[in-house]
Amino acid sequence: MRKKILIVAMIAMVFSLVIDFSVTLIGQPEPYWQGVVPTVENPDLGKPNESNLIGYEFLLRHPIYFILFGLVWLAFLIVTARWLIDPLCIIFSVGITIGHMWAALSWSDNLIRKLSSGFFGAPDGLGLLGLTAPQWYVGLIFITSIFLMHFALHIYKRKKG
Repeated sequence: MRKKILIVAMIAMVFSLVIDFSVTLIGQPEPYWQGVVPTVENPDLGKPNESNLIGYEFLLRHPIYFILFGLVWLAFLIVTARWLIDPLCIIFSVGITIGHMWAALSWSDNLIRKLSSGFFGAPDGLGLLGLTAPQWYVGLIFITSIFLMHFALHIYKRKKG
């Protein structure tokens, strides 16, 4: 039973981390990808857009370092989750999942500006319920992560019950 709980919890963690790191890379400004060097007149030009200081430093060096950092972070999370006992493993996984999904959701405004070219047939980029496609995607991913965590808790309760 512990194996099922661990698998579901880890799927949600991996899912949220991959989404977070993906939208972080997608959300980088064009000058960053073009390799523009900041100047005295415009010191922010070409710099990465990331609020996590560790991620920012890796993105500042090169995107591949950011990806490698993500893989090391993922390995650390998996090892930690496997080491924790059942209730703590689930709480840890829920916290990591919510944290990374919140971080991914913080990119929605940036992605909306990048991708808002009439999703769902709306000329101004707004669609169903006034939300754009990136907001819908991130929202669905967030709901899926919550469902996976709920499923893990359900399995745990059934095991205890």
